[in-house]
Amino acid sequence: MGLLLLLVLSGCGRDSLAQRVSANNSVFDEVLVVELTPATVQRANAAPYQPRRLPAAFSPQGIQTQRALTRAPGDWPTDRQVAPYKIGVGDVLGLVRAPDVQLPSVGAERATTSQETLLQVEASGQIDVTELGPVRVEDLTLSEARDVLRLRFVEAQIDPRFELSVREFNARRASVSGAVTQPIVIPLQIAPLTFAEALALAGDINVRDGSGVQLALTRGDQEFAVDLETFRSSSRLRRGLVRDGDQIVVRADDSRDATQLVSEEDRRRDSDVRSRFEQSQEFGAVDQDYVYIAGEVEQQRRFPLPFETRATLADALFDGSNGVSSGVGNPGEIYVIRSLGPDRIVAYHLSANNAVNLTLATLTELRPNDMIFVAERPIATWNRVLQSVFPSPVISLARGI
Repeated sequence: MGLLLLLVLSGCGRDSLAQRVSANNSVFDEVLVVELTPATVQRANAAPYQPRRLPAAFSPQGIQTQRALTRAPGDWPTDRQVAPYKIGVGDVLGLVRAPDVQLPSVGAERATTSQETLLQVEASGQIDVTELGPVRVEDLTLSEARDVLRLRFVEAQIDPRFELSVREFNARRASVSGAVTQPIVIPLQIAPLTFAEALALAGDINVRDGSGVQLALTRGDQEFAVDLETFRSSSRLRRGLVRDGDQIVVRADDSRDATQLVSEEDRRRDSDVRSRFEQSQEFGAVDQDYVYIAGEVEQQRRFPLPFETRATLADALFDGSNGVSSGVGNPGEIYVIRSLGPDRIVAYHLSANNAVNLTLATLTELRPNDMIFVAERPIATWNRVLQSVFPSPVISLARGI
């Protein structure tokens, strides 16, 4: 038993392999360890930070918050010219390389055919091609996006032969609702869409008698209106082109004005926006801030910072990692490690051996890319030394089990 104790004590020299937080290092010019107190918590929380916002569709009021509509001074729009389609967030692009060119690996890949890679435009407005890095394509026409990609391929000394197309149109939309067979949100595509075609996609107007029926068009903060009989008799009106964001409402009930019907359509659009946002988040195509939890916790992980509010150290420890690892983690050695610049690091130290100090964890706000680290108890290192030197039956005997 004495030999066993001697080996254990000599093995404690291996404790130097355990992770620690120290101001002595050879990587950063300055590492400052600061004890968390009510005063230092306030200084830590003073670091500027604006949580990311959810789309307006998630707000209680929805996208159209207290929107005031004004009757447009002109007649129903009949313009036959619209700007070329511009790529937007949520669109899916198809990248096809020449047959003798190796197909690039794509980080945002959703599906592939033999020679085509599908790339979703992320919330940042970029597509991610591994060989090129992120490429911003939002608000570019297809021709402009091709030119940007071709230049990036040439700069990377990669064969620039490829074709680019929009495979799924998700960014630009219009809607038709009211007295139609099927209210619909219509993805706008490269080919222009006429008002008559938009109504046809909604199953056309669902009324027995067209007299007294009006079409209301909301474009921006303006409302246009025309009676149905006039609309049907004029090819000029029917062939007018729909624009991104247009809301067409068929008014067959005079007791419900256009503003009320538009509000109903807004709710449908809110639901559609929320659904698309959640799908994008599932695919990792939504920009979000994170902190990282390491050391002796129940679950080491990347913890997402919430939208529109601020998370605390307690949130990350108890919700993100299920707390300090029982029997192994050292509650007296909890750190929030934060970069203050290229060569400056501050490590905020929380000693929770006194459980009262845990209240400081509920006050300490987190910032993007913070690293939360929990050191191990010294006895945990000794136990690991024992396990590496002796088989389990010997350890049990030494413990008197």
